[in-house]
Amino acid sequence: MIGVGAAIGTFGFIYWMILLKFSSKISRRIKENYLAAILKQETGWFDSFNYNELSARITKETMAINKAIGEKMGLIIFSLGMTICGLIIGVINGWSLALANCAIGPIIGVCAIFFGSTMESKFSKALKAYGQSAGYAE
Repeated sequence: MIGVGAAIGTFGFIYWMILLKFSSKISRRIKENYLAAILKQETGWFDSFNYNELSARITKETMAINKAIGEKMGLIIFSLGMTICGLIIGVINGWSLALANCAIGPIIGVCAIFFGSTMESKFSKALKAYGQSAGYAE
């Protein structure tokens, strides 16, 4: 079990490092394209937006993409893989407990969806407030 734990830790670290490097490259490209698109706008476009908030808006939106691609997607894939492996090991070693876990799974899924929607609404409110405060700070 120590060997399995060490292998999971090592490969998990490599997995996270690859995902974070990939997400930082993608977010850098998005940030460059976003800035290029802003600079191509006509002057009337800047009248409809607060130009003080543009840098904070670029940072906020690219960081959200960076987290979604790197941390959140990696966590989803890693958790899904661990769940499937755990169920396979559970079915091999003790099918009755694995069957009980499968019966409770939909209840946990509904609770996770409710929790996720609540967190999403709170996160969007926080991002809006962050953008406004960054504009005031600049």
